[in-house]
Amino acid sequence: MDHNKETDVTYIKLKRLEWAGHMCRMESQRVNKRIVEGRIYGRRPVGRPKDRWIDEVTKDAKELLGITTWRRKTLDREEWRKKIEEVKARYWAVGP
Repeated sequence: MDHNKETDVTYIKLKRLEWAGHMCRMESQRVNKRIVEGRIYGRRPVGRPKDRWIDEVTKDAKELLGITTWRRKTLDREEWRKKIEEVKARYWAVGP
C-alpha cells in the first residue's frame, strides 16, 4: 500500500473518531469521559482559545463523515462503525 501524508493524517482522524464514539458511549463516571467533558474554571489567558480535542473531533466528523451531530450518531454503535468503515474503504480501497 502506498502511503502518503494525506492518508496518514486521515488514518489518525479516523482513529480519533473511533475513540470519540467509544467515549460517547462510556458511562459518565469513567475518568476518560469526565476529563473530556469536564470544565476547567478560572481565568483564561489572553488571546485565541486553544483548540480542544473535542473541537478537532467535530471538524473531522464534518470533513470525513459529513456529520454535524456526531455525538448522537455514535450512540448507535453499528451505524457509527459502518460510517467509519465507509470512509476507510474510500481511502484504502483495494484495487486490481
